[in-house]
Amino acid sequence: MQDDRKTSLNLPKECDYIVSKALAGENTIVMMGCLMFLAYAGGDAFVLDLDDKYACPLCLDGQKQPYRLLDTGTTWAFEWPWSYDLAKGSVYFKRTDGEDSSGLPSMIAGALDREVKRYNRKAGTNFHL
Repeated sequence: MQDDRKTSLNLPKECDYIVSKALAGENTIVMMGCLMFLAYAGGDAFVLDLDDKYACPLCLDGQKQPYRLLDTGTTWAFEWPWSYDLAKGSVYFKRTDGEDSSGLPSMIAGALDREVKRYNRKAGTNFHL
């Protein structure tokens, strides 16, 4: 069965929305299927792929970041520059190109994990950070 939310998802619009929240200094979490969009009051914004454990920075320190979205004609897809791992209650990012990841941010996973669990209850899904 096809999930209509996936076919109607407008990734450029969602990215712009979450970046606008980060730039406005608002903490925001939006779940759309396996994608989690995050904005932090400090000016950071990310999108996480909960299925494949990939991440894309959308805004860092109040500066919108370049990110690549590929339009296949029927779906949108991110070019994921980072992956992520969950360890000791935090999310740690790692570059997918093999370059040094030591300067990448990390985040505490508590609120993210609660939001994923809430989404799972409502949507009948089984996503995990």
